[in-house]
Amino acid sequence: MKSSVRPLPPRDCGLLPACALLLVLALVGCSTQTMRTLRWMDADMNDIHRFPSRAVPHGTVVFTFSPMTPHRYDTLFTPVTTRQDGAEIAQDFDEFLRDRDTYAFLVIRRDTLIYEQYFHGRERQSIETTFSISKSLVSIAVGIALDSGWIGSVREPVTRYLPELGARDPDFSVVTVEHLLTMTSGIRFDRGKTPWSDEARSYYSPDLRSVALSRELAHPPGTRFEYNPYSPIVLGLALERASGRPLTHLLSEALWSRIGAEAPASWSLDSEKHGFEKMESGFNATAIDLAKIGRLFLREGDWDGDRILRRDWVRASVEPDSAAGRPRYGYFWWVQRSDDGAPNRYYAEGRFGQFIYAVPHRDLVIVRTGRTDGDVNWVSVFERIVRRVDAVDQS
Repeated sequence: MKSSVRPLPPRDCGLLPACALLLVLALVGCSTQTMRTLRWMDADMNDIHRFPSRAVPHGTVVFTFSPMTPHRYDTLFTPVTTRQDGAEIAQDFDEFLRDRDTYAFLVIRRDTLIYEQYFHGRERQSIETTFSISKSLVSIAVGIALDSGWIGSVREPVTRYLPELGARDPDFSVVTVEHLLTMTSGIRFDRGKTPWSDEARSYYSPDLRSVALSRELAHPPGTRFEYNPYSPIVLGLALERASGRPLTHLLSEALWSRIGAEAPASWSLDSEKHGFEKMESGFNATAIDLAKIGRLFLREGDWDGDRILRRDWVRASVEPDSAAGRPRYGYFWWVQRSDDGAPNRYYAEGRFGQFIYAVPHRDLVIVRTGRTDGDVNWVSVFERIVRRVDAVDQS
């Protein structure tokens, strides 16, 4: 079900000439994509209110993480040493998070919620856009499509589902589903900040299906890793064709209604007219429900006896391939190799520091959402928390 666009005022133009240009372009009837780029400018966390969206309903049974045992982890979130004006200062952990534009920060260990804090007016029920975490949800949808028989194999050419691509350019016949999942498709993506760039087109176009079907190849598939938002867009269209339903319906039935989500999620759309999910960036959910995606992967696709994803799919999703030029990337998941022989850690990451970070050998999930990344290396913060959890558990 669609919801109407929730208009916000345009971002501050800053200069009168820019606003004048916006007015002129409106009068001459420039494209919706160009108007969006000039009016909304760079992406931000309010984009959840700018695009129309489609609901991802949850189920009737809610899964609840256990509360922390009193005082068990009292020493875990001690002051953080930071630098300010060239000097080192000790800063309270909550204050550290708040000052770095954090909205939500959760740490879950063995299904126990050992830390949960919200800042800047957010609360547990607050739904935020996740940006590129959305790509990891698209990857999950591919696993579901494989299990349902809608897609036969990741080795299949994407032209099986999108024959128009092959008809326009025969070279697309060797681009596989796996090439798209691993960002090795070879699809051309020219970076730039103009309203006519690929960055603007892949984010602001009101007709992303047409965008997906008009792509060109820059180099042979499988020869180069290049982080590219066209890969999930093309793959999302293939999923829609293969399953015969919108991605939101597929995910609601096969995932969101089965993991005990506390709230319905939503997925931002390219436009009301075309109604295609923004596969690269449009998934919106609460932080507590994002943690359940991490829990599902820690349990290799099993949800308390309900097999949602195949075990081999979860393992493949978080397995990088150095030989293919992606030593830190699986199937739309980032991977952090362990030096001590333990299972790899992995995470879904979105712009402005949105994270689902999973540590399998510690049965631990960390979720962070925020207005900006706060100029913080969040993976390093997560690593420190893992070390402290280890220290507490061994004491």
